[in-house]
Parts: sequence; structure tokens; C-alpha cells
Amino acid sequence: MPQAPRRLARRTSERAPWPFWWAAIGIGLAGLVLVARNLSVSPFLAQEPRPVPTPLVGLLTQPFGTPGAIIAPMGATSTPEITATPSATPPPMATPITVPVSSRFSPTAWQPDPELTAQVVSILSGLSGRIGIAIKDLHTGRGVLIDPDSTFPAASVFKVEVMYEVFKQRALGALDFDESLTLTERHAAYDLGTLDRPVGAAIRVGEALERMITISDNSSALLLTDRVGALNINRDLAGLGFSHTRFIETDLVTSPYDMLSFMEMLGRGQGVSLEASQEMLQLMARQRINDRIPRLLPGGISVAHKTGNLPGVVNDVGLVSSPETTFAIAVFIADTPTEALAAQAIAEISAAAYRHFRSVQPTASPSPTPAPTAPDAGTPPPAPALVATGTPTPGTRTTAPTGTPGATSTVGPTITATPPNA
Repeated sequence: MPQAPRRLARRTSERAPWPFWWAAIGIGLAGLVLVARNLSVSPFLAQEPRPVPTPLVGLLTQPFGTPGAIIAPMGATSTPEITATPSATPPPMATPITVPVSSRFSPTAWQPDPELTAQVVSILSGLSGRIGIAIKDLHTGRGVLIDPDSTFPAASVFKVEVMYEVFKQRALGALDFDESLTLTERHAAYDLGTLDRPVGAAIRVGEALERMITISDNSSALLLTDRVGALNINRDLAGLGFSHTRFIETDLVTSPYDMLSFMEMLGRGQGVSLEASQEMLQLMARQRINDRIPRLLPGGISVAHKTGNLPGVVNDVGLVSSPETTFAIAVFIADTPTEALAAQAIAEISAAAYRHFRSVQPTASPSPTPAPTAPDAGTPPPAPALVATGTPTPGTRTTAPTGTPGATSTVGPTITATPPNA
């Protein structure tokens, strides 16, 4: 009887190695997913870092959003007359703080000033909107705090955070103010009327810095953000202790007390260095949008400040200096249907604070700091003298960013320096 043919066994080398191939395919797909995420991630979506010392990390150049998504619509214009009424009814004004608050940049804690607080509350009566205020006399510590730790839309106030990072990276040798940057279509898409050159044109870092602060140029702000990296900005904000300030595309916010502390940091010469603090205040004193903090102040008063606007949002933060007084001020007004009235209220609060602090100053008067702010949006004023700390020799020269108006200025001492962690 014939035998059935036996099935020939496959040689080992011919067997389908399916476990190996499935594992290889899985590893390959996982690798592709990781690469795709790294290529597309925005620095604004990164987890917020812990508040630790902030050495410079790799510079990030990823795009940071759709035009108009986070850049505040604030060009070289004053507050518009009125905007649409907000859909939600804003809450009533918060109760002013009445207990001392410590300062990271000075042993002089903030102290409540009942008389000035009453004046501020009176000015704000009848104004619709959510309001946050922080004012501090840097000599006595007295001032006003109303809802100081709530977050508010930063609008163009965020540009001072970019400014700080540019100065820090210059100090670290990571960039130079003479470095040339190229304006792209993406940068130009953010323009709201202040851009003065075509796509493809070059602009120096120092010039972009000047335009970003003095005329609130959005294209320059985006260009500099791409250069220094949004992640670096966020890490420095956390390291400085500004826990309510976030530089994130979907959450671009800050608080009145964070910005009061930022201005006090500069006023005490602790922003990167004494020299850098002076240069930053010089730059802010060349601000051309002066319809808020400086508006009602008398001649001879120096104001280094930065404004911010969005629909229903009116902000201004600054350092006001004169031979009689130096005080930091941050006012944020959101959800207001009357932007012009909000801007007027900020001007009145600033003037009231100046009159009050001037009348209650100790016998010893401080030296003047930044020179007067221009009363209009015309040609920037000459470079001012700035807040100095320690005991620099009067008449010492300091240099402004290359390519900016006002190359030098005289610096005189005012406020005694204290350690950053005091």
C-alpha cells in the first residue's frame, strides 16, 4: 500500500518571524509619534516649570500661535472711546487689603495706607469692570492693594516680560543688541498699524526692543519672543516668584502684585543687574502711549511704564519718580464697557498717589530717577536718568540699546540695594 507523502518541514530560516516584526513595527510607530510631537509642540503648551534658579536653556524658535491669538491689539494709539458691553456682569470691587504684605525685593514690606485707599475707592466708584490695583511707595512701603493676586488679561503688558528675557540673555552672552533678525510673514501678520518695513526686511534686536516697548509694536514682540524662547520666559517668571503670571498662548495673564513687584525689582536695581535695570527703566520711560499713569502728573515727573489694551481691558504698570517720591503702580481693569473712563480712572489714581506720597514723605528726599515722560506720542524724549541702587558715583554713564534714541544718560543713586531674596 503506497504511503502518503510526508509534509516537508520548513527550514528554520524560512519560518515567518512574526513576533520580531510586530515588535519592530510597534517601536517604529512609537518613535514616529514622539518625533512628530517634538516637531509640533508649542513652547506655550509646556508644563510650567518649578520655581528654581533659571539658567539659560536651549533657545526655542517654534511658532507660538495664530496671529491675533495672544498679542494684545495695542499700537501707538490711546484708549478707544468705547467697546461693546461685556456679556457677563462683572463682580463688585474687591475689599482693599489691610494687612502687611512682604516683598521679595526689599525688606520694606507693603503697608496699608487707609487715606490713599479711601481716595482710590472714591475714584473707582461707579466704574464698571473687574479691578485690580497695587501701589507702593518704595521708601515707606505704604500703599494700596485691591484684589492684588487675581489674574487679569495681561494685554501688551506681557511685553515687559519679553524685555526682561532679552536683557537677561544679553547678559549671558546669548544674544547681542546689534544682532540682525528677519521679519517674516508670520511676524507681519500680527501688525496693527505700527510696522514700518516689508516682509523680509532686517531689524536689529535693539531696535525691535525699542519698538516693542515704546510703540507696543506686535511684530517686534513676536520676533523677539521667537528669538529668546517662550519657555525661557516662563522659567524666569517662575524663578522670580511671579506665581500669577503666565506666558502661555491660551493663558496670557498676570496680577497687579506680580507687576508691582516687577517694577520694584527694576527700581531697586535687581532686574538682571543694576545696569540692566537702569536700561530697562530708560526704555520704559520713552513710552509714547501716555494716556494713563502719566496723564495728570505735573511736569518734571518721570514715568517708566507699559500700557496694555484689549476689548474691555485697560492696563498700565509703571514706576513714578520725582525728587520727592518714588512709587510703583500697577492697575488692571477688565470686563469694562467704558474703556475711556477706565483710562481716566488710572490717570486720576496715579495723580492721587503722587500727591499723597509727596505730602507724607520723610524729611530726607530721594534723588530723582527717570527723566520726564513725553506728554504726547511724538518724538521720544531724551534718555532719562534712572533709579540707581547702592552708591554709584553721580555722573556715571550708562548705554542704551544700540540703534535706539538716547544713547546715554546720567544715573544718580536713589534706593538702597537689597538682596533679591530678602
